[in-house]
Amino acid sequence: MNGKQKIIERNKLAYIIISFTQGISTIVDLAIQFYFKDILMLEPAQMALIFAFLMIPWMIKPLLGLLTDLVPLFGYRRKIYIMMCGLTSACSMLALAYFKSSVYTTLICLFVNSFALSFSSVLGEAIVVELSNIEFEGSHEMAKNYVSLFFLFKHLGILLASFFKGYLMEIFSIREMFVLASIGPFITFIAGVIFIEKGLETIEYDLKNTLLDEINKIEKEKLQKIDLIKAFIDFIKKKEAYIPAIYVIFLFCTPNFGDALFYYMTNFLHFSPIQLGTISLASTIGVLTAIISYRRFFKNCKFRVN
Repeated sequence: MNGKQKIIERNKLAYIIISFTQGISTIVDLAIQFYFKDILMLEPAQMALIFAFLMIPWMIKPLLGLLTDLVPLFGYRRKIYIMMCGLTSACSMLALAYFKSSVYTTLICLFVNSFALSFSSVLGEAIVVELSNIEFEGSHEMAKNYVSLFFLFKHLGILLASFFKGYLMEIFSIREMFVLASIGPFITFIAGVIFIEKGLETIEYDLKNTLLDEINKIEKEKLQKIDLIKAFIDFIKKKEAYIPAIYVIFLFCTPNFGDALFYYMTNFLHFSPIQLGTISLASTIGVLTAIISYRRFFKNCKFRVN
């Protein structure tokens, strides 16, 4: 196996792990809802407000992607961030399990976890783009395979989580579920270790020209960052970008009845955690069916008629 093929195989494994752990992280969703309802004694409107706040990291994903390109850590734009996201998410779940129950500590822990999950999602998607550039030289047709595969493994993780989370809620306490949920992020950390990324080039300078070379290097990096920001702004100005974005915004602006429905199913219909997990499982099967149908029948269809 040559060097290029090794990078492709290792990085494929890394993004599959990231996407799968993104899905398996939902195993704690039911525990969080019961924690809010039964321990913190929150009303549906309060729970909805908290979940809306937790969506903020997912709203700023483009900025997080820009951050990884502009601000490398220890010479790496992806690897260290992936490892940090895994550790941060794991620590937030453990903190939630062992901290004293309060709305504010819970909100902080869940926001940190949401931020880490959103950031790792950005990094996984960035790996998908980079792999398509390496293996298929940026071919949009072939890149669709990687993108759909990313979401396929993510929803396989959600499927597995949906199947088990109801049964696990019958076996473990809510806090024990938080401890269990910390295992997935540690696997994301391992994905960061697996991921192969060449560090930014370091150049040794002749002592007489060190200062001048350093200045030139700094100026070159500034120009690269400015160009990247300009390219980002130019991209979001294109109708091919902002029109779908506006559509998605309006699509998700509709009121969410999920939190009120949870209270209705538990307080009035008296559904058990296993029954709630079964409902989640059914909805996930629907999403997986859609993804597999796209990969099997529709991925070669044009989005618009020329």
